[in-house]
Amino acid sequence: MEDISEKFRKYLFKVLYKKESYFLVWGAYLETDEEFILRDKNDRILIFPDFITLKNYVNNEINMSELNDWVNSFKDISNVKIIDFDILSKLKNEKELNEKNIQIWHNLSILIEFYSDLLYINNEYLENASLEIFLEIYNNNFIWNNHSKTDFTIDKKFLIEVEKILSFLEQKILIIEPSSPKSSNEKLRKHL
Repeated sequence: MEDISEKFRKYLFKVLYKKESYFLVWGAYLETDEEFILRDKNDRILIFPDFITLKNYVNNEINMSELNDWVNSFKDISNVKIIDFDILSKLKNEKELNEKNIQIWHNLSILIEFYSDLLYINNEYLENASLEIFLEIYNNNFIWNNHSKTDFTIDKKFLIEVEKILSFLEQKILIIEPSSPKSSNEKLRKHL
């Protein structure tokens, strides 16, 4: 899966949302290296309850050869990264992030990067001191392997910013349901 994703610069992510799992596509366009998130014409983020629904949607509804080739090259979807839209409840139980709760660090970093890329696609930029400080500490600790580890204190202001991100993303989500057998050309859509 990683070879296919690297080749096409498209990545399959599992989204945890309201205690359910969905899939989405996030990456870059091959030719331009610009950010890419699979969205509809109304700029809603498309998420799918299973990989087959995603694959069928891409093959039937999207005319983008690199995306079509990518989705049809998959043999195994077991090793996907997670974007946790349910992370706020986990964060509220923590006073700081350190090596004891490293999974929350990782999941929160992915969520903020996803949000930042979505803003960038719409010609906006992440301009938030709390979120930028979090990403800087995260990158120093885990990406650039700075040997002096720094904990991150979770304060009320930071929780409010994460809550704003999640609220923004929730308004942008469109769940694409599997096609019903009676109407194979029609997608059942549920907008949250």
